[in-house]
Amino acid sequence: MTQQAWVRIELTEDFPMSKVLRLHSFEGVSGLQIDELPLVEPKGSEVRIQVEAFALNWGDFELFDDEYTFTVELPARNGDECVGVIDAIGPDVKNFKIGDRVGSLPWANPGYGVMGEFALVPELYVSRYPDNISIEEACSIWITYMTAYYPLVETSKV
Repeated sequence: MTQQAWVRIELTEDFPMSKVLRLHSFEGVSGLQIDELPLVEPKGSEVRIQVEAFALNWGDFELFDDEYTFTVELPARNGDECVGVIDAIGPDVKNFKIGDRVGSLPWANPGYGVMGEFALVPELYVSRYPDNISIEEACSIWITYMTAYYPLVETSKV
């Protein structure tokens, strides 16, 4: 005979929450909704960024309509590019520390998403940015760079 036990956990101030913009239906921006989810601690080589700004690009809008090269399971947290301050690091992080100002690079990984107050990002996809550019410039520079880089360097071998 199998027994089941249920435990009800009520989230309180002991469980910090974070606002997250998630896609609940493939209806363009109408499918987006702000949810409150428990704040997750970074593991392994992940860093947690307290997000100051995130960027949207054509790929995000295609994904909102389920017209991108891959699809996601709903509800989904999307977005690759953000800037902010690292507020927690996983035990295997080598190149960053709490308090570093960083941006995330686009990596098209549906397992992560940066649209929210906090974002977990693998250390490999994080870069510092200089003080002389704005947060808006810092969070949108990578997709422009990579859009030019890929066809010129990777495809044409220029």
